[in-house]
Parts: sequence; C-alpha cells; structure tokens
Amino acid sequence: MDIPPSNDGDAHARSRLDKARLVYCEIFRALQESLATLRDGEDSTTEARSREGLLKSHLKQLQTVFDIEGSLEEFGHRQTVTRLDLDAARDEIRQRLARIREQGGD
Repeated sequence: MDIPPSNDGDAHARSRLDKARLVYCEIFRALQESLATLRDGEDSTTEARSREGLLKSHLKQLQTVFDIEGSLEEFGHRQTVTRLDLDAARDEIRQRLARIREQGGD
C-alpha cells in the first residue's frame, strides 16, 4: 500500500513505516523458510522453538506496521478535518461581514 506524500511533518512516521515493513518482510521470509523445513520433514526441536519465536515476532511486527499505518491515516484525517473547519470559519466570517455591511448601510 503506497501512502501519498504529505508536506505536513509526517516524514518521520513514514520512515518508521518503511523500516517496520522491511523488518516485517525479513521475519516473514524467515518464517516461510522455517515452514518449508517443516514441510520437507527436516524439522527438529530447535527448529520448532525457533519457528514459535518467529511466529510471535511476525505477529508483533505486523501489528506495528498496522499501528503506524493507522496513525498516518488518522493524521491525514485530522488534516482534512482542520481544512474543512478553516473553510467553515472563512464562510462564517464572510457572512458576519456581510451582515455588518448590511446593518451599516441602513
């Protein structure tokens, strides 16, 4: 999932997301290799313990990626809400100025 660039200071979070995705991919590849060993019947007790740790790491890193993605989406949503609020404020100011002009013209 590509996230569009933003010029509102979320570059650090995007960098963290890129790094988190890289770590996730490395863990995922290691887990796939471990599962291939299991399928090939070359599994050992040590390999099984290692796979258990990989699975826990996989789930934790996946959650980290989701959390960072969620924070970026939330940040973008807040920026959109802020822009909408500013537009509403401008409209309100225009309406009030128009009423003041109308009252002053009487």
